[in-house]
Amino acid sequence: MPGGAFARARTVVVERLRARRAEIDEVIFARVRDLAPGAVGLADPEYVAGLRAAITAAVDFVLEGLEQGGGSESQTPAAVVVQARRAARVGVGLDTVLRRYVAGLAILEDFVMQEADHSALLGQRTVLRRVLEASASLLDRLIPSVTSAYMQELEWAGSPHRAPVRGRPKQSADDGGSSTTHEHVVRDQRTRIMQGLVEVLAERGFGGATIGLVTARAKVSTRTFYELFDGLEDCLIAVMDRTLEQVVALASRELQAAERWQDGVRSALAVVLTYFDREPALARVCIVETLAGGPVVLEHREGVIKAFRSPVIERIEREVPEVAPLAAEGVMSSVLGIMHAHIVTNKPGPFIELLGPLMALATAPYMGARGVEREIEQGDELAQAILGGDPRWLPLVQSLQQDTELAPTPDAALPANPGNPSGRRARECLLFLAKHPDSSNREVGAGMNIAHQSQVSKLLAYLLQEGLVTKRSEGKGKRNAWRLTPRGEEIARALMEQDP
Repeated sequence: MPGGAFARARTVVVERLRARRAEIDEVIFARVRDLAPGAVGLADPEYVAGLRAAITAAVDFVLEGLEQGGGSESQTPAAVVVQARRAARVGVGLDTVLRRYVAGLAILEDFVMQEADHSALLGQRTVLRRVLEASASLLDRLIPSVTSAYMQELEWAGSPHRAPVRGRPKQSADDGGSSTTHEHVVRDQRTRIMQGLVEVLAERGFGGATIGLVTARAKVSTRTFYELFDGLEDCLIAVMDRTLEQVVALASRELQAAERWQDGVRSALAVVLTYFDREPALARVCIVETLAGGPVVLEHREGVIKAFRSPVIERIEREVPEVAPLAAEGVMSSVLGIMHAHIVTNKPGPFIELLGPLMALATAPYMGARGVEREIEQGDELAQAILGGDPRWLPLVQSLQQDTELAPTPDAALPANPGNPSGRRARECLLFLAKHPDSSNREVGAGMNIAHQSQVSKLLAYLLQEGLVTKRSEGKGKRNAWRLTPRGEEIARALMEQDP
């Protein structure tokens, strides 16, 4: 790409950003302030004023660096260094300090994308990518100075407590930085970005998702994102492909193992429903949010549905003399439609409770009324057996967590359950309520940065069911107040000891 194109692009973007400086600084301040509600320092006027000054200085540093072509001759701004030392003095964790800078960059990149859109740069992917890479590189220059100033302040104060500094993973003595290690790092980054996209889409919808929000959630730079994906839609297609691979493998295993096609379809539906019960965010993304994508995503979505439908139809065709293709396609469309409605209407209860009605849809074109009634009964019985921890299904349900690469690792402290939401979300909620007892649903959502209240309700309902939280209602139409039970407090303490 000619250097002149990049120079013109960054000049246009920087000029537009400077015209919106007051707005940018205020949005970043609001975000980093709310990153840890009630955190140490936010009640101190001097600390808050320093936080604002550090934000202004950091944004100036990035904009000046962009003007100089992505590099900067300037030293780390004094306000940034002073605030890092102030944070150490008042007890703000280094992890919180660094997370605030990453969050601030994500917001600045959102503004860059907005101005690029106005400047018709979104169509010039290479130019835009270089602008975003430059801004991320400039922030990377600030992080070591912030960390150094923070740690020096602890040493000068003679504090016995040292904040942990998480560096790069240590390599073994014999790997020598081998390609295997590099591949493992890339695979981990790719998985974290995909998981970050799933979480952002589930909480904010496709229209509210940005690359900055995804990279902040995944804890990677924008440059790393663009090294692995061409954009949000490319990342979403990767999520769809990974999910299809896992779901088809699980369903095919059940379809092939059954003696009758009805049993195979029932077991396949059961395992897919249970899979999405364990991953409600992934279910929302794959079934609902993909519909908001562009033509490429929609076309890919149809291909995914067809790929899942094929093994089901093949299994039925082995035993049913005549299978009308349109009937089979209609059945699969109806199944997907019911799951879609279950999500968007926030219906209570897990997906697995739909097994009986879905079996009626799946078998009606091939069986009489009495046969369909039996399939409904058997589907309902199997759903209750799965929810009740039937020995036949418990190993399969537990293995889902191991079979899904995108799924979070289960916590030993948290109970295994087919309806268990993300283990990470459950941990965050327990820790939040430990610090903020008697919080309402809305306060929990704001504190955990969850936009959709239905996700908050499902998370709290799960923890309530497991006896980890208790709810006090102030009357009809009033706020709920949530706090931990003694068992919940015990688990929260254990989690804090594991990762203070």
